[in-house]
Amino acid sequence: MPEYLGTSLAFVAPGGDERRKSSAELYAQAQRAYAPRGITLLTPAPAQDQNGVVVKRDTAERLGALVG
Repeated sequence: MPEYLGTSLAFVAPGGDERRKSSAELYAQAQRAYAPRGITLLTPAPAQDQNGVVVKRDTAERLGALVG
């Protein structure tokens, strides 16, 4: 079953901060989390699950979130 590593880890090993880890770190952590369940992970695909939010410039400046 295809699944994003970070999303999957949030389900089987809640409480971690998956955003700050490399793909290799996420994969290793997911392998450890799923092993006791008898589940073997296949090699991950290079896809990424990223979200973006767009706001007006004045809102970004007010919130200190202006990028670029």
